[in-house]
Amino acid sequence: MRDRYCCLETGSISVYYPATLVTRPGYAAVRIKLKKFLFFKWLEIEGAKALVLYH
Repeated sequence: MRDRYCCLETGSISVYYPATLVTRPGYAAVRIKLKKFLFFKWLEIEGAKALVLYH
């Protein structure tokens, strides 16, 4: 299962994403942003093409 996902580490943050992730047409890269508001934190993903996974 580990070979199906890649890991990107920036400081103390690790982001795991599928190895099959591709950019959406018109985008040069996939951008992942960490957003914060008071006690809430979430990730926003921009420029990624939707993937269909079957298990």
